[in-house]
Parts: sequence; structure tokens; C-alpha cells
Amino acid sequence: MQPTLTGACIVENQNSRIRARITPDWDNVEGTPYPLGVCWVAPQQAYNFAIYSKHAEKVVLLLYAHDNLTQPILTCDFDYLRNKSGPIWHCRIPANRIAGP
Repeated sequence: MQPTLTGACIVENQNSRIRARITPDWDNVEGTPYPLGVCWVAPQQAYNFAIYSKHAEKVVLLLYAHDNLTQPILTCDFDYLRNKSGPIWHCRIPANRIAGP
């Protein structure tokens, strides 16, 4: 059975002004909307995902191992209240959560 993340992924935001204005843990839960795409965040040993979609009502991120492209090793359901900023859906996933079997 594959691991599933619902609505919350680990994140670390470098903009301390936003962190202080929202809550201390906001960026640790919801991901950051920039940069777009996937980026490695070395200090947190995690990947940040930021996906632009003007009209999406739901986003599900599926990650696959290079040797098995039919069965995802991780599924992340984005929560529009927690993982969305304007038209950008975002989440940060620790590297140890996406290691293959």
C-alpha cells in the first residue's frame, strides 16, 4: 500500500516576514508557492512542489519509482484551503517520504 499525504506536507519558507505574519508553523505545513516546479530544499532535506493552474479545483500529486511507472510510491492530495495560494498549488515533501521500496 502506498503512503498518502492529505492536505499537509512539510515546508520551510525562507521569508521570515510571511512566517511571523501568518503563524510560526504555516510554512512548515503548507509548502511555498515559489519557485514554480520542483526544487530541492537542502537545509530541510525536502522537495518543494509548486504547480500553477488557473482553473483547477483539485490537485493530486503522484510520485513513481523509476522502475515502476504503474504504481505510485506516494500520493499527495492537495487541500485548497492549505496548499493553494491564488492559482498556485504547493506542498513540501521530505525526501525520506519519497524513497522507493
